[in-house]
Amino acid sequence: MTWWIIHRFLLTISWFSLIVNTDYLSSYGIKSYRIIRAIHDETKTNFYRQKRSNIEDNPHRILTLELDHKNITLILKNTNEFFSTDADIQFGSSTFLPINSTILYEGYVLDHPETSYVTGGFYSNWFDGIIKLSNETWYIEPTRKYNISLSNDGPSIIYNALDIDMTKYNSNEAFRYKRYVMNENETLSSFCGLNDNKIREKMQKESEYSSKNHDNDFDYNSRSKRQTMNNTERTCCYIYIRIDPTLWNLVYNNEGLNEKEATIHALVTFLYRVVTAANTVYRSVKFQSNGDFLYRFTLRIKRIRILTMDDCKQKNISLSETNICRSYLDSNVLLTWHSAENFAEYCLAYLFTARDFGDGTLGLAWMGSTALNTRGGICEKPAKDIYDGQRIIKTLNTGMITIINHNTRISALMAELTFAHEIGHSLGAEHDDDKCGEDAIYGHYLMYRRATTGLEENNNKFSNCSMEQMGPVVISIKNQLLGKINCLTECSQTGYCGNRNVEDDEECDCGFMSECTDNCCYPAGGPDAKLSCKLKPSAKCSPSKGPCCSDQCTFHSTTHICHKDKTSQDCIGDVRCDGIQATCPLNDTQFFKPIDTPCNQNTALCDRGECNKSICTLIGKTECTLTIPNVVEPLRQRGIDREYLCHIGCFETRTNSCIDTHTLQMPNNYSRNGFGYIHRPGHACAGTAGYCDVFGKCRAVDAEGPLTRLKNMLLNDENIRTLTELTHDYWWAFVLCTLGLLGFMSIFVKICSVHTPSSNPHMIPARPLSLRRRSHGLQAPRSSHSPLTLIGTELATVPVQKSRSNVYVHEPLTSDNKINTSGL
Repeated sequence: MTWWIIHRFLLTISWFSLIVNTDYLSSYGIKSYRIIRAIHDETKTNFYRQKRSNIEDNPHRILTLELDHKNITLILKNTNEFFSTDADIQFGSSTFLPINSTILYEGYVLDHPETSYVTGGFYSNWFDGIIKLSNETWYIEPTRKYNISLSNDGPSIIYNALDIDMTKYNSNEAFRYKRYVMNENETLSSFCGLNDNKIREKMQKESEYSSKNHDNDFDYNSRSKRQTMNNTERTCCYIYIRIDPTLWNLVYNNEGLNEKEATIHALVTFLYRVVTAANTVYRSVKFQSNGDFLYRFTLRIKRIRILTMDDCKQKNISLSETNICRSYLDSNVLLTWHSAENFAEYCLAYLFTARDFGDGTLGLAWMGSTALNTRGGICEKPAKDIYDGQRIIKTLNTGMITIINHNTRISALMAELTFAHEIGHSLGAEHDDDKCGEDAIYGHYLMYRRATTGLEENNNKFSNCSMEQMGPVVISIKNQLLGKINCLTECSQTGYCGNRNVEDDEECDCGFMSECTDNCCYPAGGPDAKLSCKLKPSAKCSPSKGPCCSDQCTFHSTTHICHKDKTSQDCIGDVRCDGIQATCPLNDTQFFKPIDTPCNQNTALCDRGECNKSICTLIGKTECTLTIPNVVEPLRQRGIDREYLCHIGCFETRTNSCIDTHTLQMPNNYSRNGFGYIHRPGHACAGTAGYCDVFGKCRAVDAEGPLTRLKNMLLNDENIRTLTELTHDYWWAFVLCTLGLLGFMSIFVKICSVHTPSSNPHMIPARPLSLRRRSHGLQAPRSSHSPLTLIGTELATVPVQKSRSNVYVHEPLTSDNKINTSGL
């Protein structure tokens, strides 16, 4: 035992000895790193197979990373887990290439077979990936990715995640960002674009406006086929990823080695790492709402669209891509134009770019929501819309990520956190406030509005607030409620051990060895493959199968609560285990709250475990939208009660009118506290001309304001292009105008300078502009030696004889130099 402890200690010390260099990459947020001098592909020699044959019988690649004082050997196997079987890459309008997943690998470190996990890509003779040990995370990246001059020292660098300076993304000294005041003592960076209230309000207006123009004429045939599947198997979200010209050029000129194939490999590896990191977060999350749940949510890439500058010159590209090719776009406009396509075939569609936004934004996404007449987020349907004066088809299941901040490439860890953060918005999670995001011991949660380090325990988890926000959105997608469409698909036709989802003949599934913390189950990839996903001896169950199994591998008693009641939100009470199975009996009707129980903060009623019944049914009426009689456009007139328009109304058949629930007699057991009788934020009001804000007031859905329209009219691309052409054709007129303007300004300054006061004591005093006043009495005669005497002030100008010229200086008036005015 002692020798084993000493052996582990020496291995740990050897890994800490890797970090040496502290220069070159500090501007990228990497405080220290080590050069990998060479990477040796020893797959053919394969002398490690016999040594560790009980761990991996047939590795696809064996790489040895050569450092100055240590070699690291990686045992790798090909993987394409997070790509669909028909995934492809689109170039231009008609060129489709299959994704070469043979460059993607996962595996382990030879010296740490049971406590390590490796994932990444091997291309152009360098490895781009991550090594995860029991308590550490190491990043391996090509040297050309950050600094081309380092490529002479070695093909790659390795650095510890602890050596990434994440404060750069929250510091106003190092990175540029837009500041806005959250409270009187705190200002935050706009690491996420939704931090900006202006961007947030504009996106909310656009989502409300698009809901009015929703059109059901679009073809959803592909989705209707999926809807015949069993919902319990549909947990896979296929995503569309678009690479814009800025990111293509950045990678092409660096790790792409100015070659098309190498650039594609680098981009595929980058996307694989980002999606893999996001799945590490989301596949362990259990979304719950109203007694239903969805577990093992997984992202998979279905199509990668690469947009290059050559494509931008073509005339047959879409209107969306034509505008994405524009150079100067802010984050909100870029996301809007990316959304201007029909993405009905995909669960989500994200744009990756390398633009440096002036407000410091790294990511932006449309927010998922369950509010009526509000669009955005996962599985959103396309709708017709008008933007920038053009009719477009807009799909709001989109988001945007940039890897540039303040003209500097962000770290791989920051890109992974940003993508996972924005996916959270797509699923309905808002930013954590101080009550949800504060934890001094374990750090902030993933949806905290500022960039986190990614290394604290909570950084890759969701707070309870986020779970309560995402649950209803995901479950409404699963069950196709509130007009949602379930675009999720089966991740695979047959289950496999290691996906942490108990299926087929599996007794349990706690994942792979590097992630399994279950003492009751054998993990995938263990020494004996036959035991994988099987219960250990004497274990009756595994927590991986459900919350009704304890850590002692026995069933919880019938007093154990496996689902906690969420007051005023949920329509299901405390659920207790039945003592004979590991799963929580959420569908047992005995745990449903009584029908007509208030839910959703007193804006709806429970009905058989679902919060989908109108409060108007309490008095035998149907819900309606309040309007103001004889007022066509109430939000454009003053004196209108905007709070009234956000009240819940019930239809009165006798008067054929909509009555405010505040004036109706409701049952005594229905409370008016909180948001009772008032629509939740985001609900449509005044017909479809407005939406209710967080203060319960109806706000108008307006297009661009007058100043924005004026700016777009004067500074649009067509006017700038016309001005450029005129300057090129009539350069001589431009030169003459410039010279004339400079001459006019020179003459103007020369004429006005004699009347401009100066504090320089060596300058001639300025001439007064006022006319000479008429004398009303005797005046003191001016001195023949003094050109100017000030009376009644604290300063006087007196002559000083120096080198045959008069130099006038200002001196404080004293009893010796004040002018005697008694004789006036």
